Amino acid sequence: MSTHASQSPDETESMTDEKLLILGKLARGIAHDLKNLLAGVQGNTELALREYKNERLARKAMANVMLAARSAHELIEQISAYSRHDNIPHKVLDLREILAFTERLLEGFVSPAVTLKVHVPDEPVCVLANASQMQQLVMNLCQNGLQALGDKGGSLSVRLGTDASGERACLEVSDTGPGIAANILPRIFDPYFTTKELGLGTGLGLAVVHKIVQDCGGTIEATSTPGRKTTFAIELPRSHETPVPEAPMPTPEDYPQDKKAILLVDDEPIMRGLGMDILHSLGYRVSVAENGSEALEMVKRHPDYFDLVLSDSKMPEMSGPELAEQLYAIRPTLPFILVTAFNDAGTEAKLKEFGVTEIVQKPFLIESLARALNNALGAANKTAG
Repeated sequence: MSTHASQSPDETESMTDEKLLILGKLARGIAHDLKNLLAGVQGNTELALREYKNERLARKAMANVMLAARSAHELIEQISAYSRHDNIPHKVLDLREILAFTERLLEGFVSPAVTLKVHVPDEPVCVLANASQMQQLVMNLCQNGLQALGDKGGSLSVRLGTDASGERACLEVSDTGPGIAANILPRIFDPYFTTKELGLGTGLGLAVVHKIVQDCGGTIEATSTPGRKTTFAIELPRSHETPVPEAPMPTPEDYPQDKKAILLVDDEPIMRGLGMDILHSLGYRVSVAENGSEALEMVKRHPDYFDLVLSDSKMPEMSGPELAEQLYAIRPTLPFILVTAFNDAGTEAKLKEFGVTEIVQKPFLIESLARALNNALGAANKTAG
């Protein structure tokens, strides 16, 4: 006769928490590896688009690959949103710009049967949020509405404004689709809950929207009249600060004529090759190192040769931040750009102390990297002057 020791509720809860922690770490690892792969796909595709401007079919095919990479990136962000415990950096954003960006993206795949209406006020409507997350929020709601409309078509409306007090930003996304049944409506924000057929949704879209709204200190409410209309109404605390304008995209005239020397550090061969091609296309001289130790030795041998170091964050033996810290001890004024798959506002200040000048998120657009390079080199020139 066998006996089984019973577990207390506290022990069961502890085991559940441990499993969730393990699952979270696993998801973070998967997200990191996939982001590396997507960075290679996206970067090479964008490079091809830049070089083969007159090849119509090639450009169309590459554009589709680019769209797939961006979609995969958004899916990874949805998964990792429930596993990370870091703080996503927020800044003052004008929601009118977020809607303008989303409208441009939607123009490519809104069917002729759908009428898209975007209403924005003349005055800025600013909130404290993360730009990528706000774009994801609006896109998720719009894509949800478009799927509800389907082939029958109808109207998709996006409206931005403020409440009567002027202290809350109000965003509404409505569609004239079949609506949501009353018994389902209370569950639509639950993670992994979906009524869609297999392959048409993960059940994460609305859950991620809900989490983003909560992280911004806002509220979201869904109302629906079956057969007529569904509306998602979001309210966010309004910011009365002025957004800091993003630096303009540098032109070839902005690049130094003496071709600045960049030291590229990455343990992934695909990323080293891609990085070299991108940096050469932007007009820089490029040297490469396979790891932090090699990069450190190269700078020690030629301490005044390199104008900037561009390094991956997660590498074996010596990480990017560790490399930045050691290089800072040798040459404090050497610009250092860290490329990372994770976005953590809590460690950003610490990285700056290590000597990190700029942080670029994977997968990045060439324009984003070019802007970061220009900013870092410009700051270094001002300091030297």
